[in-house]
Amino acid sequence: MKKVLLIVLAFIAGLNLLNAQSSDARWAWTHMFNWNHYDGDLGTEIFEPSDGTFGYYTGFRYYLNSSFDASIDFGVDFIDFESFEETAGKAFLSVQYKLNNGYLIKEDAFVKPYLTGGVGAISQLDDGHLLYPFGAGIRFGVSEDVDINAQALFNYVGNGNQVGNYNFFQVGLGAIIQINGNKVKDADGDGVEDKADICPNEAGPASNNGCPLPKDTDGDGVIDDNDQCVNEAGPASNNGCPLKDTDGDGVIDDNDQCVNEAGPASNNGCPLPKDTDGDGVVDDEDDCPTVAGSKATKGCPDSDGDGVADKDDKCEHEAGPVSNNGCPELSDEEQTILLEALEGVQFQTGKAIITRASYSKLDNVYSLLQKHEDFKLKISGYTDNTGNEQKNLELSDQRAKAAKNYIVNKGISANRISAKGYGIANPIATNGTAAGRAKNRRVEFEIEQ
Repeated sequence: MKKVLLIVLAFIAGLNLLNAQSSDARWAWTHMFNWNHYDGDLGTEIFEPSDGTFGYYTGFRYYLNSSFDASIDFGVDFIDFESFEETAGKAFLSVQYKLNNGYLIKEDAFVKPYLTGGVGAISQLDDGHLLYPFGAGIRFGVSEDVDINAQALFNYVGNGNQVGNYNFFQVGLGAIIQINGNKVKDADGDGVEDKADICPNEAGPASNNGCPLPKDTDGDGVIDDNDQCVNEAGPASNNGCPLKDTDGDGVIDDNDQCVNEAGPASNNGCPLPKDTDGDGVVDDEDDCPTVAGSKATKGCPDSDGDGVADKDDKCEHEAGPVSNNGCPELSDEEQTILLEALEGVQFQTGKAIITRASYSKLDNVYSLLQKHEDFKLKISGYTDNTGNEQKNLELSDQRAKAAKNYIVNKGISANRISAKGYGIANPIATNGTAAGRAKNRRVEFEIEQ
């Protein structure tokens, strides 16, 4: 209880001192209350609730730029674990990389995550040690001058010639308070300090010394003072007025030999007359100029009408979305068929002979392939880690091929099915229990388009 009271008094003293500061606003006063978890080899384990201890540090943080802060901190950790009890003082320098740097997250965002790392010293077990704290944190901007700060640090403690290591993990909660005084002034909030801002009461970019850029009503890059068509966008070469393009083909009328008919610039604005396959897509724009198609598929045929040209469609006989290469996506019922095959296909112990109880599961897979004639099936066999690894690999391969042969014998072309064994690779459960090993002895089925 005395330790907690001591830290609370220190925090209050820090706030009182803060009110007397008169430094640049780049400086801030930091306070952090920590809960420590020893992670060394002196008798306790990390995240053991009964072994947590209290700590506190305070210091200064300096704004370097939008991405980086630097800080110096001093603190004390009250360590009370199984094998030792002491009060350890520490001091460290660190650098923070801020994600709210205007590139990843807005600088004035409410949530301000950061990464931190540094170096320092700690008095621990009657000796001094180098300290390397690193971790991450999140600041929450509760006001203009105050952030609530939550942080997690792993403290690596160099132990020199000592036996054992003294590393510990900290989670903490505190505050970062901007030191009042000569704050950077930016009356118009444009990011340019008033002392460097030629127009302190009008927002403008730093490239223009904080002054607003000349007005450009139509946004065409020609300022209104030089724009003969203020409300219509046009190039500077035409004094800001739009160039006339009657047929909207991108060729201005002055250069368009077919003013009322759209055509490419390569043909002087006239439509290309050549359309070899007669599908309405001119040859210059037709990906399949000798085979009729549609404009939606750039002149190429689309047998199943799904918007994916046959040349790009991996399932040209069945409609499917572009995101799935033109193949239909499996329904929940069809997904269930593959899942049941994964969990339900069994073999005689130590053999590649499918049990009769598994036939129905494979019959369902056969029906799925029969329904979707463009689908291909990949069968992968696996075992647990019991026994000889090479024999496991051979058995898994034999079982995968046994499942393939069953489906092929039902009438599916062999070139639509690949089968291979991988032995003990890619376990989906622990091999340390019977239940886990049972899950690892499996045959997986995967649809390939």
